[in-house]
Amino acid sequence: MFLDILPKAVGDNSNVFYWESSPKFGRGDARHTQEGDAHNWFVWHDGEPFDNYVQKVPRFMSEYGFQSLPAIETIKTYCDEKDFSKASGSIKAHQKHARGFAVIDAYMQREYGKIPQDFAEYVKLSHQMQATGVMKGLTAHLKSQPRCMGSLIWQLNDCYPGASWSMIDYYGRKKILYDEVKKLLTDFK
Repeated sequence: MFLDILPKAVGDNSNVFYWESSPKFGRGDARHTQEGDAHNWFVWHDGEPFDNYVQKVPRFMSEYGFQSLPAIETIKTYCDEKDFSKASGSIKAHQKHARGFAVIDAYMQREYGKIPQDFAEYVKLSHQMQATGVMKGLTAHLKSQPRCMGSLIWQLNDCYPGASWSMIDYYGRKKILYDEVKKLLTDFK
């Protein structure tokens, strides 16, 4: 469908350029960092360190990111403070990735040498870690111009008030990553 039917339909009915998929090549294809666009989920899904973003800069990074929790004020809309724990049913119900907290914990331990036991501190550190990791990628992409000419962070905002890859949570509360991206892009020369 994507390689035959759709390109023909687009070509027969318009002058629009057709791109069959994103990423153009999958992670197993050695071309994924050399041509087309790339997604980098070696960080997050595979647990590779944030330096992977610096070492594997593609021509166009069309998807990458790191999960963090929403703002503590957002969490209070669905969870009583007495239940502020990754083990509480309400918090677990708002973490939709099967390994989400395990992945966040592994990165916290590696990056900061600790996993905060205080839930509010854990939320703040998840925001800081998201910003630290994703900013490594964005900075590497910008510094690699003109070889790398695009960097799309997954994701800007959210449709659900839970743990996610967003820079702005469901209620519009900005995480650290939002401000860091804004500052870098404003100051970038």
